[in-house]
Amino acid sequence: MIFLLQVFSINTKQNSFLYLFVIFALLCSIIFGIVKLIKNHLEKEKNELSNNPDLPTNSRTLKIVAKILDLTYDELKFTKEFCSEYNVTNLPMKIKDEKFIDDLFKKIYEKLNKSSSEENEIKKSILFSIRQKIEQQKNKKNSSLITNSTLITVNQQIQFITEDNNQYPSVVIANTQDWFTVQTPKNIFNDELTFSPLQKITFCFETENNIAYILQSRVLSSGKEHCTQIAHTKNIQALHRRNQKRIHFTPDCIFSAVQIQTSGSENNTKIEYKALEKKHTGTLSDISSEGCSILCNLDIRDGQYINVKTKIDGKNEDEFIGKILKTESVNSDNTFKLHIKFIKISRKIRNKIFTKVYEYQSF
Repeated sequence: MIFLLQVFSINTKQNSFLYLFVIFALLCSIIFGIVKLIKNHLEKEKNELSNNPDLPTNSRTLKIVAKILDLTYDELKFTKEFCSEYNVTNLPMKIKDEKFIDDLFKKIYEKLNKSSSEENEIKKSILFSIRQKIEQQKNKKNSSLITNSTLITVNQQIQFITEDNNQYPSVVIANTQDWFTVQTPKNIFNDELTFSPLQKITFCFETENNIAYILQSRVLSSGKEHCTQIAHTKNIQALHRRNQKRIHFTPDCIFSAVQIQTSGSENNTKIEYKALEKKHTGTLSDISSEGCSILCNLDIRDGQYINVKTKIDGKNEDEFIGKILKTESVNSDNTFKLHIKFIKISRKIRNKIFTKVYEYQSF
């Protein structure tokens, strides 16, 4: 009897272990099945986003775009509105298509531009903010610095800066181990510029990741087949980097120093920027939504505030306050480049700059 009880007890323990093993195996199978289903669903979703241009734009795809671009509530709301109005499908795929985005945003801008109301200026600002974030997302792919002219790519657009402060466009057409070749720039009369052997030259350029550079080197030869050969150099300086798209832009400008005045209480301080009477002339070199560069003959200290007047559309005068982040000499004839950050600028003027940068309107 005792023996039978012992045998029954052993069998019971063995069965318990067997039951636990079976339950554990079933749980593992269920978990594995769930993980596989989730993985298949995510893979299917990824394939749809990558390969199906007609995928409807809904709350799910909008959330994906909002996460990719880090959109604000107002930007997401506006995105939802224009996707519905213009029947935009598969927005996560479309934001990678720069031509599609610019064609679409140009239509939206043209509609908003029919009225000069403050509400439409706000919507323009939101539109350009979204466009800027798309640009920044694209630029995240490449952020390395160029430290040697051997790294300059063929078809890179460049701007020659002459001793009299004029700028002439050109392009890199070849880059070998021994030198790089550019298309000989032309003046406003369509005549090619002449360079002497070993002549010192300066030019600037900006790469796709929005880093601007200034380079100094010497000419090896010029004139043959409309080309100029330039010696390789490490004399390359990366200028102030902006996260915003910047374009070459050279209107004349007038600027003056600014006196900062404060008024009001400690908790409600009002800041006024008063432009001084003494004016100076210069030429813009480039512009973005956050700042610009000015070429002039003044070596102004970093941190100085200035008042700038120029004509962004070539017709109407625009005025803004900026802070000089950096002043640098660009060649030997006392020409300096002022890198300026906008401090006080109206929404309307900033929208005009965005319009110029993204070519949404011909001024």
